Amino acid sequence: MHPTNLKELGVEYIRFYTHTTPVVNNIFTACILMDENKKLLARGVSICSVLDTYRKKAGKNKAMGRAIRALRIGQSDSPINLINVKTRNAKKKKAPRWYGEMVGKSFKIKTKADQQYFRKEIIPILAEVETTYRYVNIDVGGEPKKKAIFSLPRVYPLMETAKFFKYKCMYKPKATTLEKAIIGNI
Repeated sequence: MHPTNLKELGVEYIRFYTHTTPVVNNIFTACILMDENKKLLARGVSICSVLDTYRKKAGKNKAMGRAIRALRIGQSDSPINLINVKTRNAKKKKAPRWYGEMVGKSFKIKTKADQQYFRKEIIPILAEVETTYRYVNIDVGGEPKKKAIFSLPRVYPLMETAKFFKYKCMYKPKATTLEKAIIGNI
Protein backbone atom coordinates (compact mmCIF):
# COMPACT_ATOMS: atom_id res chain seq x y z
CA MET A 1 0.00 0.00 0.00
CA HIS A 2 1.36 3.40 -0.94
CA PRO A 3 1.80 5.90 1.95
CA THR A 4 -0.71 8.28 0.36
CA ASN A 5 -3.39 5.55 0.59
CA LEU A 6 -2.70 5.17 4.31
CA LYS A 7 -4.69 8.36 4.93
CA GLU A 8 -7.79 6.28 4.15
CA LEU A 9 -6.86 4.16 7.21
CA GLY A 10 -6.42 7.27 9.37
CA VAL A 11 -2.62 7.46 9.16
CA GLU A 12 -1.22 10.98 9.27
CA TYR A 13 2.37 10.34 10.39
CA ILE A 14 4.89 7.60 9.60
CA ARG A 15 8.20 7.38 11.47
CA PHE A 16 11.04 4.87 11.45
CA TYR A 17 13.76 4.14 13.97
CA THR A 18 16.39 1.48 14.55
CA HIS A 19 17.84 -0.23 17.59
CA THR A 20 21.56 -1.01 17.65
CA THR A 21 23.96 -2.58 20.11
CA PRO A 22 27.76 -2.45 20.28
CA VAL A 23 28.07 -6.04 19.02
CA VAL A 24 25.51 -5.90 16.19
CA ASN A 25 25.07 -2.69 14.23
CA ASN A 26 21.34 -3.06 13.64
CA ILE A 27 19.09 -5.27 15.72
CA PHE A 28 15.74 -4.10 14.37
CA THR A 29 14.03 -1.40 12.35
CA ALA A 30 10.61 -0.25 13.54
CA CYS A 31 7.90 1.69 11.73
CA ILE A 32 5.21 3.49 13.67
CA LEU A 33 1.96 4.75 12.17
CA MET A 34 0.11 7.57 13.93
CA ASP A 35 -3.17 9.40 13.43
CA GLU A 36 -3.67 13.18 13.22
CA ASN A 37 -3.64 13.40 17.04
CA LYS A 38 -0.28 11.59 17.13
CA LYS A 39 -1.93 8.52 18.64
CA LEU A 40 -0.04 5.32 17.89
CA LEU A 41 -2.13 3.19 15.54
CA ALA A 42 0.32 0.41 14.65
CA ARG A 43 3.94 -0.68 14.78
CA GLY A 44 5.86 -3.00 12.49
CA VAL A 45 9.26 -4.49 13.33
CA SER A 46 11.87 -5.98 11.02
CA ILE A 47 14.57 -7.98 12.80
CA CYS A 48 18.03 -8.17 11.24
CA SER A 49 19.85 -11.50 11.55
CA VAL A 50 23.48 -11.56 12.70
CA LEU A 51 24.12 -13.25 9.32
CA ASP A 52 22.42 -10.50 7.28
CA THR A 53 24.06 -7.52 5.68
CA TYR A 54 22.07 -4.56 6.97
CA ARG A 55 20.00 -3.00 4.20
CA LYS A 56 18.22 0.12 5.44
CA LYS A 57 15.60 0.22 2.69
CA ALA A 58 14.72 -3.48 3.03
CA GLY A 59 14.35 -3.13 6.80
CA LYS A 60 12.11 -0.08 6.44
CA ASN A 61 9.96 -1.77 3.79
CA LYS A 62 9.47 -4.90 5.89
CA ALA A 63 8.73 -2.90 9.05
CA MET A 64 6.23 -0.68 7.23
CA GLY A 65 4.55 -3.68 5.64
CA ARG A 66 4.11 -5.23 9.07
CA ALA A 67 2.72 -2.01 10.56
CA ILE A 68 0.21 -1.77 7.72
CA ARG A 69 -0.72 -5.42 8.19
CA ALA A 70 -1.45 -4.83 11.90
CA LEU A 71 -3.57 -1.79 11.04
CA ARG A 72 -5.53 -3.59 8.33
CA ILE A 73 -6.28 -6.77 10.31
CA GLY A 74 -6.93 -4.80 13.51
CA GLN A 75 -4.84 -7.01 15.79
CA SER A 76 -1.27 -7.86 16.71
CA ASP A 77 0.27 -10.72 14.75
CA SER A 78 3.54 -12.56 14.13
CA PRO A 79 4.87 -13.20 17.64
CA ILE A 80 8.58 -12.92 18.26
CA ASN A 81 9.23 -16.59 18.94
CA LEU A 82 12.03 -16.59 21.43
CA ILE A 83 12.30 -20.14 22.64
CA ASN A 84 14.68 -20.55 25.57
CA VAL A 85 17.98 -21.43 23.90
CA LYS A 86 19.20 -23.58 26.81
CA THR A 87 16.11 -25.72 27.31
CA ARG A 88 14.74 -25.25 23.77
CA ASN A 89 11.35 -25.36 25.47
CA ALA A 90 10.69 -28.66 23.70
CA LYS A 91 7.35 -29.24 25.44
CA LYS A 92 5.68 -26.22 23.91
CA LYS A 93 7.47 -25.51 20.63
CA LYS A 94 10.17 -27.25 18.70
CA ALA A 95 13.18 -25.00 18.19
CA PRO A 96 14.54 -24.61 14.66
CA ARG A 97 17.76 -26.51 13.94
CA TRP A 98 19.79 -23.27 13.87
CA TYR A 99 18.51 -22.06 17.24
CA GLY A 100 21.60 -23.05 19.22
CA GLU A 101 24.12 -21.96 16.56
CA MET A 102 26.81 -19.44 17.36
CA VAL A 103 28.15 -16.85 14.91
CA GLY A 104 31.76 -15.68 15.06
CA LYS A 105 32.45 -11.96 15.45
CA SER A 106 35.54 -9.85 16.07
CA PHE A 107 36.47 -6.41 17.34
CA LYS A 108 39.75 -4.68 16.41
CA ILE A 109 41.52 -3.04 19.32
CA LYS A 110 43.87 -0.37 17.96
CA THR A 111 43.88 2.10 20.84
CA LYS A 112 43.36 2.28 24.60
CA ALA A 113 39.97 3.85 23.88
CA ASP A 114 39.04 0.75 21.84
CA GLN A 115 40.11 -1.45 24.76
CA GLN A 116 38.02 0.60 27.20
CA TYR A 117 35.03 0.50 24.87
CA PHE A 118 35.33 -3.28 24.55
CA ARG A 119 35.50 -3.70 28.32
CA LYS A 120 32.69 -1.24 29.11
CA GLU A 121 30.23 -1.90 26.27
CA ILE A 122 30.85 -5.32 24.73
CA ILE A 123 31.98 -7.57 27.59
CA PRO A 124 28.72 -7.02 29.56
CA ILE A 125 26.71 -8.10 26.49
CA LEU A 126 28.89 -11.18 26.06
CA ALA A 127 28.33 -12.02 29.74
CA GLU A 128 24.57 -11.57 29.31
CA VAL A 129 24.45 -14.08 26.43
CA GLU A 130 26.88 -16.35 28.29
CA THR A 131 29.66 -16.45 25.73
CA THR A 132 33.39 -15.93 26.05
CA TYR A 133 36.03 -14.01 24.15
CA ARG A 134 39.74 -14.22 23.55
CA TYR A 135 42.39 -11.84 22.34
CA VAL A 136 44.64 -12.55 19.37
CA ASN A 137 47.54 -10.50 18.10
CA ILE A 138 47.36 -9.34 14.49
CA ASP A 139 49.69 -7.41 12.23
CA VAL A 140 48.12 -4.22 10.86
CA GLY A 141 50.40 -2.52 8.36
CA GLY A 142 53.51 -3.81 10.11
CA GLU A 143 52.21 -2.75 13.52
CA PRO A 144 51.10 -5.39 16.04
CA LYS A 145 47.55 -4.89 17.28
CA LYS A 146 44.99 -6.88 19.25
CA LYS A 147 41.73 -8.32 18.09
CA ALA A 148 38.99 -9.70 20.33
CA ILE A 149 37.31 -12.82 18.94
CA PHE A 150 33.92 -13.91 20.28
CA SER A 151 30.74 -15.74 19.30
CA LEU A 152 27.15 -14.60 19.53
CA PRO A 153 24.07 -16.79 19.54
CA ARG A 154 22.41 -16.63 16.15
CA VAL A 155 19.22 -15.69 18.03
CA TYR A 156 20.84 -12.62 19.66
CA PRO A 157 18.72 -10.14 17.62
CA LEU A 158 15.57 -12.02 18.66
CA MET A 159 16.69 -11.97 22.30
CA GLU A 160 17.30 -8.23 22.15
CA THR A 161 14.07 -7.45 20.26
CA ALA A 162 12.02 -9.52 22.72
CA LYS A 163 13.11 -7.07 25.47
CA PHE A 164 10.99 -4.41 23.72
CA PHE A 165 8.20 -6.20 21.84
CA LYS A 166 6.09 -9.37 21.79
CA TYR A 167 4.99 -9.10 18.15
CA LYS A 168 6.44 -8.03 14.80
CA CYS A 169 3.02 -6.60 13.79
CA MET A 170 1.41 -4.64 16.62
CA TYR A 171 -2.03 -3.01 16.59
CA LYS A 172 -2.57 -0.03 18.91
CA PRO A 173 0.61 -0.72 20.87
CA LYS A 174 1.73 1.10 23.97
CA ALA A 175 4.47 3.58 22.98
CA THR A 176 8.01 2.82 24.13
CA THR A 177 10.12 5.56 25.73
CA LEU A 178 11.86 6.20 22.42
CA GLU A 179 8.57 6.33 20.55
CA LYS A 180 7.21 8.88 23.03
CA ALA A 181 10.23 11.06 22.25
CA ILE A 182 9.72 10.61 18.48
CA ILE A 183 6.01 11.49 18.82
CA GLY A 184 6.89 14.51 20.95
CA ASN A 185 9.14 15.85 18.18
CA ILE A 186 6.45 15.84 15.49
